Amino acid sequence: MFSNLKVFCQSYPQFNYHTLDNHLSKGSYENDAARIERKQVFARPRPDLPKRFFWEADYDRIDWQASYRTIIQRILERGSGKEWEELIRFYGRDKIITTLKEEINFLPGGILEEVAHYFGLKKEEMRCCIRK
Repeated sequence: MFSNLKVFCQSYPQFNYHTLDNHLSKGSYENDAARIERKQVFARPRPDLPKRFFWEADYDRIDWQASYRTIIQRILERGSGKEWEELIRFYGRDKIITTLKEEINFLPGGILEEVAHYFGLKKEEMRCCIRK
């Protein structure tokens, strides 16, 4: 797999860039030695969080966007400052704060104070505190 056609042609000089580009614009290129086609590659970004936090799930199959609420809650409960910073990098501070204010229903008492202080919130602003 190559990131672009020029890199491929540099690696395999027997293939002419312009010839391949012309053929690939119409579909694929094939000769006795090879079949070449363009494929779009989608990479699903994921946070750099230790697998130990997700012991019950197949780590490689976690949908990091759809499961954000559970992931944020779990990392805030069990993670350290390093993992919290990774949450901020991946989801963004605003999304975490919105999730704390509107969606997370429970955080243990000691963590609640630490989270409020870390994110500059009042405990009363967070949904988990309002529900208590």
